Order: sequence, then structure tokens, then C-alpha cells
Amino acid sequence: MMQTTWGSLVSGLDLKPGESLLVHGATSSIGLCALQLARTLGATRVAGTTRNGAREQMLLDCGANEVFVDSGEIADQVAQSHKGSFDKVLELNGATALRDSLRCAVTKGTVCMTGIQGGWWELDQFCPMSDLPNRVRLCAYGGGRGCGGCHEMPFEQIVKDVEEGRVKITVEQFKLDEIQEGPSYP
Repeated sequence: MMQTTWGSLVSGLDLKPGESLLVHGATSSIGLCALQLARTLGATRVAGTTRNGAREQMLLDCGANEVFVDSGEIADQVAQSHKGSFDKVLELNGATALRDSLRCAVTKGTVCMTGIQGGWWELDQFCPMSDLPNRVRLCAYGGGRGCGGCHEMPFEQIVKDVEEGRVKITVEQFKLDEIQEGPSYP
């Protein structure tokens, strides 16, 4: 979880201090971790999405300073928000929400697809000239050697952040036959 999150933010998105980040699918384990690690990396505006408004406080407690309730599309909410679009977007829902996430990025912003929570691995009828907003970058992160993997991750600093409470790891147990349903927080 930590490696995927760190790799997505640092290697995939190249998140820099002072930039803004939207985590689309923020109530997942990677999403909750991303909200917190983004803060330690210096992001100044960190937002997350949830399909359930009752989970807003959880996202705020994990480092989000904005929450968007996702009813299937959030780009219009983002555009109408006080601060508008984001420098970087971490897409954890996958192909089902990718077009929407692309519309949430600023010009020359980057969207990194890391998760497939929505269950769809492929994007049907993808047309780069119309589906990719002008000058918005798209990448994917999957870990591995040379991709910001484990050997490049600052383990000691992350452990220190956890020990000192800057990063909190959510742990939940469930039975093997409950895996399809997933944890209760997403």
C-alpha cells in the first residue's frame, strides 16, 4: 500500500511542494494513504472523493482540505469549486472514472491511473483527441523496478512519519469470502 501510494505520487505524478492534488477514490487504502503522504510531500491543496457523504469527515481527518461527493461525475463540481481544477489527479477508480478525472486537471496537469476499484480494466471507445483535454498528461503507475519502486522509497522517513502521527495507517480485517465486498470504509 505505502509503496504504491508513494510511487504514484512521486514517480507517476511527480508531485511537488505547493501543487494541488485530487485523489479520485480517496476512501480506499491507497486513497487514504495518498491524502496523508501528499501533505508530507508539500502539497498545499489536497482533495478527495467519496461516493458517501457520511465519509467526508474521515477524509478531512486524513489530510483532505476539500471533499467532493461523487455521484458518478465530479468534474463539474471541481470546475465550480472555489479553487477550480487540480495540478495532479490520482485516479484510483480506474477506467470507469478516467474521463471524468481528466477533466479535473489544469492545463499541463497530470492524471495518474493507479487503481481499478471500478472493476473495468479497459476504456471503451477511447479517442485521445476528444477524451484527453488539450495539454493534460495521462500516465499509469504499476510499480516495479525503475518505476519509483520499493528500492527508491524513503522507508525511514515514512516510518518516522507514521511513528510521529503525520501518517496514520487504517487497518481493517475481514474474512476471505468478504473480500469481494471490500472494507467498510470505501
